[in-house]
Amino acid sequence: SVSAFLLNRSSDLRFKRLNNEATTYLKLNDFENAIVCFNESLNALNNDYAYFGKGLCEYELNLPGACESLGSAVRLKKAQLLEKGLILNEIGCYSQALETFEFLLKNHFKEDEMYIKASSGREFAMDKLDLN
Repeated sequence: SVSAFLLNRSSDLRFKRLNNEATTYLKLNDFENAIVCFNESLNALNNDYAYFGKGLCEYELNLPGACESLGSAVRLKKAQLLEKGLILNEIGCYSQALETFEFLLKNHFKEDEMYIKASSGREFAMDKLDLN
């Protein structure tokens, strides 16, 4: 129906606007306001970018939940995946970090700085999990 279409369109535009607003706060290192926007974005529509941003804010503010939020963020750009994995390693979520680095390395074929950082992150997680 037309009303369902308009409602979906409205929440689609709302989550995008909130993610843009949150990104602006992130660039200003205003993690408190950014997390509010990311939470509102998730209320409008479950989306990977908002989970990533929320997890990043939780990490920066030393709040619990960063591992869970980052774990919910799946469809991300490669640079975001790398950052996600590095943060997960830093907060002790080694299994999720390893999974993130494995996925990134399967989909990144150049031996560049990103590849080297992802490989190092994978090795670190494996060491912590006693898989080496």
